[in-house]
Amino acid sequence: MSNFMTVGLKKKVSLVLLPIDDFTDRIITGSQLRMYTLEGNRPAIRKNDGYHVFCDLQGEEADICIDGPLYQRQTLTLPINRETLDIYQVRMVPGPSYPIPAGATVVKGRLPVGSLIRLFFQEQKKSCKLLYDYDPGEQGGRLSLFQPFEMHLEGKTLCISGKGKDREFFRVSAQEGETCLLERPLSRAYRKIGTSVYPVYETAAKEDGSFYLPINSVPEDGKCLCMLCGTDGKERACELTLASGRENRIAEELWKEER
Repeated sequence: MSNFMTVGLKKKVSLVLLPIDDFTDRIITGSQLRMYTLEGNRPAIRKNDGYHVFCDLQGEEADICIDGPLYQRQTLTLPINRETLDIYQVRMVPGPSYPIPAGATVVKGRLPVGSLIRLFFQEQKKSCKLLYDYDPGEQGGRLSLFQPFEMHLEGKTLCISGKGKDREFFRVSAQEGETCLLERPLSRAYRKIGTSVYPVYETAAKEDGSFYLPINSVPEDGKCLCMLCGTDGKERACELTLASGRENRIAEELWKEER
């Protein structure tokens, strides 16, 4: 990050956001995105290296909107820390206008408005593994992972799956080497042996119920698990086989019955 904060400006910085392209795993630079507060429509200062800086925000938290022609709109509520400067890495999911390369896979369809769809592949060779047993009472919001692939996990949603059907989703707020700092501790303990952690692709249904989710890597068998998180608080699951390198449409009927 460039040294953009002078002594005189340091006390005025309220929030710093760094957008990450969730398809390429790269920082989004240039004028592709616009960030502004919902209250007062105050824009962020955009830096050449991709950081967006908000100054002189009032209150304990701020509602931030992020949009651009190539990405899906996001609205975030972020706390304002007056003691330290927090940098939030935000994953931006490409929209239908994004220049998807040939051979990429897209999942699209319609879902109940406001629902969240999460998709992941239970492919062991690309899963992360625990380096140590995890206990929320001891490690809290710190999770040590071994990942066999080069990927920045900051801002990413992951799914941890233990023996049986124990499974939960969590988001990584920062990464320090092999240690991931979580937004909140996990709900239960997980043993190193028998536990896998999978990267998750996710997006929300828009006002018309449509959703669009590009995927940069699909295993040979194309098998994935889709989780629908509805506005009713219920979670529904559906196993699918995706056709790699093509558009895959999910019928809304798959979610009519709770699974």
